[in-house]
Order: sequence, then C-alpha cells, then structure tokens
Amino acid sequence: MTDIHDLFSGVCVIVDDAFGKQGSTDNIIKIRQSIEAKNIPVLAHSELPTEDQIKHYKGLNFILLDWDINPNTDSDLLEGVRLGDAEKTAQREQLISFIKELNKQTYIPIFIFSQQDVDTIQRHLSDAGLLMEGKSSNIFVKSKSELIDADGKTDVLFGEIGTWLKGNPSVYVLKEWENATKSAKKDHVFCRSIDILFNYMRYYTARLTFL
Repeated sequence: MTDIHDLFSGVCVIVDDAFGKQGSTDNIIKIRQSIEAKNIPVLAHSELPTEDQIKHYKGLNFILLDWDINPNTDSDLLEGVRLGDAEKTAQREQLISFIKELNKQTYIPIFIFSQQDVDTIQRHLSDAGLLMEGKSSNIFVKSKSELIDADGKTDVLFGEIGTWLKGNPSVYVLKEWENATKSAKKDHVFCRSIDILFNYMRYYTARLTFL
C-alpha cells in the first residue's frame, strides 16, 4: 500500500464550530495541527460551506466534519441555555443534506470526527442511506478522543485512516488514481485521457457505492 501521507496529498477542509470559539481546547485543534504538521494545507470553517462552495471541492483531498456543528459562540447563548431537540434535529438534517450534496458534486473521503457517540452517528447516516452494511463507503466516523493518545498527541490519526482505507478498497483505488493523474500532469503525458478516465472512475465509484 502507498504511504498514507503520500496518498493524502493536497488541500483538506475541516468544518468544526470550535474554530469560531476563542480559546477553544477542543481536540480538533490538535487534529488540525497534526494534519498541518504533515505539510497538508488546511482550510478551516466554523460553519458548513454553502452549495456554491461545494462546487469548487472537486479537487479536494478530503473533508473532516464535526457531527454537532453549532456556529454560535458562547456569548450568543444565554448562560445555561442548551440547544433543544428540534434545533439538534435541524442541525443534523442540515449536515446530512450537506454530505449528500457533496457526494453529488465529488467523491472524496469524508471523515466525521466528533465528541458524540459513534454508534449513534453511524445509525443516523445509515437511516439517511449514507452508510450501508457490507458496502464500501467514503465516510469514516471516529471519536475525537480516540485520535489523541495518552500523551495528548495525534500520531494515531493517519494510522486509523490507513486502517479504514484497507477496508474500503474503492476509496483507496480512487486516491491512487488521483495521485497517478497528478503525476501524469507533471510529466505532461496523456493528461487529457487520464483526466477523463479519472472522472469516470470517480463518478462510477460513487454510483456503485450507493447502489
């Protein structure tokens, strides 16, 4: 298998409300630092990108999402006030709609790293038809705390991603072809043909995944 750091080369997007909260100590801060330490450029958002922004994600490396995205800062909510069930449901539906739209526009690895219960998240994704038992998926769900070792480091991050890739060969092959396309472009060899083939692979991989 290609080295995981070589496989995931290019810009990634992280969406987590922690970036909009001054002085946040959320684990996503360390996770972002770990990704940047591998010289992977990171675009961080505290709110979900718009559909117009998604259209420009076709060349994206991967996207990392929090499950519980509440862009309001602490000062926006009254002390002791928490989001109700209706608001949480609306946020969840918005996130699921975002993922579905993203999969329509492009087929890239989607990592959901959250403080919320992993089984609950996977159940919601399954109910939405985004995860199916026995089928390969471009979505990987993991608890943020499991990506931080006992010393507070995130060295386990890419190891976990590598393990997930082994169980999802369609995503692995897609990333290999993506890297091959980039290499071909550098050498100016069969660029147009490889681009066409890669786009067909991306399209049909997405279709086969959700059949």
